[in-house]
Amino acid sequence: MIDDVTQWVFKEAVKQIDDWLKQNRAINVAINLSMYNLKNPDLIPFIKSLFENTRAQPEYITLEITESAMMANPKRSLKTLLDISSMGISLSIDDFGTGFSSLAYLKKLPVNELKIDKSFVMDIIHDENDFTIVKSTIDLAHNLGITVIAEGVEQAEVYNILKSLNCDAVQGFFISHPLVPKQLEEFMNAEQFYLAKQSV
Repeated sequence: MIDDVTQWVFKEAVKQIDDWLKQNRAINVAINLSMYNLKNPDLIPFIKSLFENTRAQPEYITLEITESAMMANPKRSLKTLLDISSMGISLSIDDFGTGFSSLAYLKKLPVNELKIDKSFVMDIIHDENDFTIVKSTIDLAHNLGITVIAEGVEQAEVYNILKSLNCDAVQGFFISHPLVPKQLEEFMNAEQFYLAKQSV
C-alpha cells in the first residue's frame, strides 16, 4: 500500500503548501520516500502532475530518502533521484550514518542535506565516540556544500553542543513536538518560534 499512501501524502502536502502560500507563508515540507516508491516508474510523472494549477512549486518540497532505500537498487535509485532533483525538489539523506554506502553516493547524488541519525545525537553529551561521529559528519557535509540537520534533539545541552559544532539545524522535542497545521501556525506566531529559528 506504500505507493497509495505516498501519493496521498504528496497531495496533502501540496494542498497544505498552497494554503500557506495564500497566507504569505512560504514553508518547505519534507516527505519520506521508501525503496518501493523509488522502484515505481509512475513516481516522476505523478510528482510532475501535482504542480499543475497550484501555487505550490517543487522548491517547497524536500524528499527524504534513507541510505537503505537507495541501496536496494542503486542504479535505478540514482536515475530517479537525479530526475527528481532536476525538477527543483531538494533531496535529503535521512538517518545518515545507519547505512553502508553513503559516502560512495554523496559525490554522485544531488544531495542538499544530511540528517544525522538520532542514535548518534541523543547521547552526544556522554559518549565521546558519538561526539566525534557527529562532528566529523558536519565537517564532511559542509566541505561538500551540504546542509546538516541533527535528529533527536531533546535537551538544551545537546542543542548547545550542536550549535558549537556549527550544525545548520536541529529536529526534535527540544524545538517542538509534532504539530497539526493549525498548531504549527500558532507556534510560528509565538515568541518560541523566533527562538527555534535561532536553532543554529
